[in-house]
Amino acid sequence: MADINDLRSALAGNSGASVGIPFVLAIRSFINWPPDAFSIEVEDRYIQTLYWVQGDGVGYLISEGNHDDPSLKGEFRSVADIENVTLSAKIVDSGLGPGEVRRAVEVQFKSGEVIKIDVAACTNQHQRDLANTFINTVLSAVAGEDLEAVVE
Repeated sequence: MADINDLRSALAGNSGASVGIPFVLAIRSFINWPPDAFSIEVEDRYIQTLYWVQGDGVGYLISEGNHDDPSLKGEFRSVADIENVTLSAKIVDSGLGPGEVRRAVEVQFKSGEVIKIDVAACTNQHQRDLANTFINTVLSAVAGEDLEAVVE
């Protein structure tokens, strides 16, 4: 089982975001850490949502309300339940050469549930790196590729 401080560090990186201990404990209870890939959403400087890919599954866990006593909910689904993945991108001009492509995906499940990951909405490089790895891993999983080759 993952150490709480190591897990908090992996989630927040150098982003400046915080993550409540109850959310970390929930993540540790549901996920065999580390997953193949993960991405986070930050709201009001707190990590509120975790998306992850592990083996042949894609999941999310959401922390709502007070960070010390949050309401937690999520789902974990088989990659086989993915209906389609919609791709989009935004080119960001850094002024230092060619622009940077910031990708977004909408993962549509057969049930109608949608997971949206948008690199352009990420506020720091740590979040962008996590989101890009998550996108690569989801696309490879849907394509039936070996995830170990993608993650390394």
